[in-house]
Amino acid sequence: MLSLSEALLISAPNGGGLACYENRVMHVFDNFSSTGLAIHNSSVIRSFHLADLALLMFYHPDGTQKKLMNHDLADIHDLLVQDDVLYAVSTGTNEVVSLCTDTGEVMQRWSFPGEGDSWHVNCIDFWNGRLVVTAFCEGVKHGDYYKDPLYNGFVMDVETKEKLWLELTHPHTPKAEGNRRYVCDSGLQRLLIQEDDQIHSLSHPGYPRGLCFTDDYILLGVSQPRNLTTEKNASIKVIDKKSLIQVDEIELPFTEVYDIKILPAQFVHSYSFDQLTL
Repeated sequence: MLSLSEALLISAPNGGGLACYENRVMHVFDNFSSTGLAIHNSSVIRSFHLADLALLMFYHPDGTQKKLMNHDLADIHDLLVQDDVLYAVSTGTNEVVSLCTDTGEVMQRWSFPGEGDSWHVNCIDFWNGRLVVTAFCEGVKHGDYYKDPLYNGFVMDVETKEKLWLELTHPHTPKAEGNRRYVCDSGLQRLLIQEDDQIHSLSHPGYPRGLCFTDDYILLGVSQPRNLTTEKNASIKVIDKKSLIQVDEIELPFTEVYDIKILPAQFVHSYSFDQLTL
């Protein structure tokens, strides 16, 4: 599945934290609830799951760390670096923003109508040069997406507001790779893959969220639903890209998983992930 030169960095919200899977061994670094991860110039950027502000931590491969805070943003769900620009989803303020990596200042905002967290915008990616975001619905009041979640979610172009994928339920983690477009249709417990004019639907019971790729495999995070009392934890499903069949599973130390990133194994411990100072 993973070569000996690769490791997985895994974030988890709601009492989760940060962990690493290396050479079939799981290391838990801390239990600070976390959401999006991004990699920029060999540094790892982590967002913490906080309702009333944005808190980002930069981990550098020389072991140093840098903390950025922004009190104008809230409940950061995802991070993405593209062309040296850091993008973030501020779910609590119903926005996607670009941030200065030195100060944490907002450089550009894409705000959506309604109160904070009325759409539950959550994850971002670039599709053919277009910045896209997943959202649960076009709500007006905070938490409107709880009222009627079925088939009201979508993937949307952030700039033009064009809907690129409709009739989703709690969508997360839009990804583009080659001629495929992926989205976790989390509320219906499935991964959807658009390939040319065909859509593959892969059922994975739980709450699919978090996605990355190796040359041969799709790595899909599946959380335990929050409304289910269980002793089981989240896991990462290892899916063969060609057959779309699950061939392995990595058990996680948390009940939820949010984001998954691949790092060179030889650098993992140089980041000092286990020496976090908030």
